[in-house]
Amino acid sequence: RSFRPSLLVILVAPLHFLVLQIPEVSVEAIYAFFPNLREGPLPLIAAVLFPDLAITSFLSSALTFDSLRQARAGGNPSLGNSINLVISKSKILFPTSLLTGVILLLGMVALLLPFLYFMALYLFVPFLVMTEGPLPWSVYLHKSKVLAKRRFWSCLALVLLMLAVSFGSDAACNELREWIPSYGLVALKLMVSLVTSAVLGVWTGLFFLEMQEQPA
Repeated sequence: RSFRPSLLVILVAPLHFLVLQIPEVSVEAIYAFFPNLREGPLPLIAAVLFPDLAITSFLSSALTFDSLRQARAGGNPSLGNSINLVISKSKILFPTSLLTGVILLLGMVALLLPFLYFMALYLFVPFLVMTEGPLPWSVYLHKSKVLAKRRFWSCLALVLLMLAVSFGSDAACNELREWIPSYGLVALKLMVSLVTSAVLGVWTGLFFLEMQEQPA
């Protein structure tokens, strides 16, 4: 039910929602323009990549979610208002994002299934940071887990969809390498990532709001 409304929200200010995905896509851009970075030791890559991904994805999620709330209230999303709110929440947002990133990294090191399980449980952490008052970092994770368990299979399906879209779009772009110059292929990949990230970010935010509105 949240998919079609998410597209309608993005159409209110498409460029605005694309810009909000820049923090998350920036890590992908670094690795696209500097492919030699992938040849480093795996532990070093994980130690650098995961914190960057955790922080930047939380930033994009938080900004997108606040703009989503502004759009649902009937106004045009304001980038300045969203940035100011995220800055005011930064003392909670950044450490919580790192804590979530560490848990996901441990899940990935263990096996794929724990990684997917943790991703589903902690899907709503950035939204809770934006909507709740100051709380201990672990409380946001606990609240997300409680909320996600109410519709765990839907959350897991959404996580699997996110991963499928990410890997699928990358693979589809790679099929065009014979017809598109390397710099053009990189630009295409980044644009596709911006669009898919915006749609999935708004979709997840609407799903969160829908779950919050339902009785426990």
